[in-house]
Amino acid sequence: FCSSSAVKLLFAMGRVITVVIDTLSSGAMLAVRLKEQGYDVVRVWSRDFPPTLKGFVPEGAKCLADMETLDHKGNVEATAKALSAIGQVRSVMAGCETGVELQDQLADYLNLRRNDPALTEARTNKRPMAEAVRRAGVRAVRQRYCAKGADVKDFIREEYDGSFPTTGVVVKPCNSAGSDSVFMCPDIEGAIAGVNAIIGEENALGLKNAGCLVQELLVGTEYVVDTVNRDGVHKVVAIWSYDKRPCNGAAFVYFGMRILDMTDPAAQVLVPYTLAVLDALKVHNGPVHAEVMLTPTGPCLIEVNCRIHGAEGVWERLAQQTLGMNQIQGTVDCNADDPAAFNQYPMVPKNCKQHGMIVKLRTEHPRGALAGFEFGWVEKLPSYFDRFIISKAGDVLNPTTDLLTCPGEIHLAHSNKAQVEKDYAELHSKMESLYRWSSTEAVPLPEAKPNLFRVLLQKLITICAPRRLEARTPRTQRRVGIPMSPMPASRKSSSHTMSPLQKTWASPIIVSKKPDQDVLEFRLEIADGQ
Repeated sequence: FCSSSAVKLLFAMGRVITVVIDTLSSGAMLAVRLKEQGYDVVRVWSRDFPPTLKGFVPEGAKCLADMETLDHKGNVEATAKALSAIGQVRSVMAGCETGVELQDQLADYLNLRRNDPALTEARTNKRPMAEAVRRAGVRAVRQRYCAKGADVKDFIREEYDGSFPTTGVVVKPCNSAGSDSVFMCPDIEGAIAGVNAIIGEENALGLKNAGCLVQELLVGTEYVVDTVNRDGVHKVVAIWSYDKRPCNGAAFVYFGMRILDMTDPAAQVLVPYTLAVLDALKVHNGPVHAEVMLTPTGPCLIEVNCRIHGAEGVWERLAQQTLGMNQIQGTVDCNADDPAAFNQYPMVPKNCKQHGMIVKLRTEHPRGALAGFEFGWVEKLPSYFDRFIISKAGDVLNPTTDLLTCPGEIHLAHSNKAQVEKDYAELHSKMESLYRWSSTEAVPLPEAKPNLFRVLLQKLITICAPRRLEARTPRTQRRVGIPMSPMPASRKSSSHTMSPLQKTWASPIIVSKKPDQDVLEFRLEIADGQ
């Protein structure tokens, strides 16, 4: 799909560069695909990421180490001039969420294909995002910005005539990531407590929460609509449905994802709605990863992310196998100089080659040391396609409660949809047979050598907040909890999400558990010299 002739022509005129900001997660694979197809890629770091993160090279992305790299110091003009000194900039792309704002700024300064920077905040902050969608006459989640706990009562009075909704509400930061401090509250007391717990705290972006959002709790099936866009023309490249279920005390644990056939009735509703959202946010160019809840009364936006679908890009091969296209290549093509590559994409995938599903690994086994996996029987499943495993022998695993405690995933693909569904169900029913354990204890085990990939994944999911690890002293005996309002396990231990690297010097220890509430109290003990 790459317009190599256009690239060669520009090269003949001098060095021409393609900029990828923050080559993390799927962004690393975007840079690799560009390099493979003849583009001269220059990487830019949008902020002061830890050296371990900058230096991490995923499997299959070794060429990243050979790419020229710049550090953005906060001055857009200076960064733009530094890039122009290297060569003629033909395109600027965000590798992951952290790069979206700088992408808009640099592309605008250099007068390249871009999205309007005046609406960058509406594309990155949940509060103005919903309001912009609503102003355009498209359904958006009911919400209110709360600067204090008492503001919750105003929201209930204005939106629900003073009667707290039976479905409950969601309390979350205005701009964060990785399910950071997202509370599901069944009563007004819980909602007020949630607001008070968020305000004043540092979120996963490293920003202090001056306020937060209280939103209606959307009930339905959650979908992801992935698109690529060029000059205001939108092309859907995949729709995924989430399978989330209660597990190990957590309300919503990823069990898997399904690739939706475009003939599915849900797709007929999701596509026009999502395209209307993109128009409302003036998304004209680049990839979009939109999360939408399909409720009994129709679709409603959860959030838009103006970057490629994350999850390290491990879904790339499965999408290509089943749909005949993938969003990483689509992003290369929608940024090509010649529009022919983008134009050949259909408005939605047609004639899907196979049906696909992703099985997220999980365990309900007590915390223990992993001896290995048993994949022999899995590879014999008719729809088995491939797998992506994070954990390895010697790692200490906790019961799965979120993506950070997910040991990996298995991909299924087959022309027979019923076969895929059958194998998906079998994998979940036999999930625990995948693991071999070397030891299990009721008390915390000595930490194994940190799994570098998991350390970086933790940082990536929290959008790599620019905070230093050294000389940090977390609060001791901080009691955080909202009765009957489940919180991510990673948030129960301290005021910020701890990475496995941090856990080598700050291990959470359970102090008490209240039987009538879904609350754990922790004490943090800091190692000597830290």
